[in-house]
Amino acid sequence: MICWICESEASSYEHRLKKSDARMVFGAISEGNPIFSRNEYGKPITLNSDKAPRLLFQSPICKRCNTTLTQPNDTAWEKLSRFVFERFNSERSMQFLHLDEALEPHWRKKICNVQLYFAKLLGCRIQESGAPVDIAAIANSILHQRINQNLYLGFFQTSDYDRPYCNLSEVIVNSSADDHLIEAKIIYSVDRFHVQVVYTTEQIIDKSMFWLPSSVQRRVRLREM
Repeated sequence: MICWICESEASSYEHRLKKSDARMVFGAISEGNPIFSRNEYGKPITLNSDKAPRLLFQSPICKRCNTTLTQPNDTAWEKLSRFVFERFNSERSMQFLHLDEALEPHWRKKICNVQLYFAKLLGCRIQESGAPVDIAAIANSILHQRINQNLYLGFFQTSDYDRPYCNLSEVIVNSSADDHLIEAKIIYSVDRFHVQVVYTTEQIIDKSMFWLPSSVQRRVRLREM
């Protein structure tokens, strides 16, 4: 199979849920501490390892793209995710997320890396689903480690949810009557923190809720999901 990012031979599988996120929320996943999910038919299944096939995308990428190339992207998201998780452990809710504090030092560079982490996640989700979305521009942004000016992020919270939770949604694609892409989006959740990722070439985005790394301020509002 071919890596959708660089078109080299693909043999590496990206996690749907980042391992550090799953361990942070559930602890080490094992036979003694399994997690529960549902298969494509809605049937409950038990997962006894963070390497369970259900936790991996079925569309592979190459080893370099999944490690060396995107490691700074993964590391930046891991830093931000842990910061928010620890804050939620001490505060019931947060009105604002201070990116300069969460991602210090060099927070602007790191928030670009966070966007590219979600570019990889969205691209893998689209590729796996077979959704009719051209992901060449997403791949190009990852390959050259550049901001994608059509990929928006929105941060949300659920302040009244107490069960451990970690999830990646299905990809939702909205197109016009002539099959022109309007948007493709996913939601990635780590406990009470949710990231909505929206890829669109249309000027339809609500910029009070979604932003680009090139325009984001030092703090962003965490709205209720």
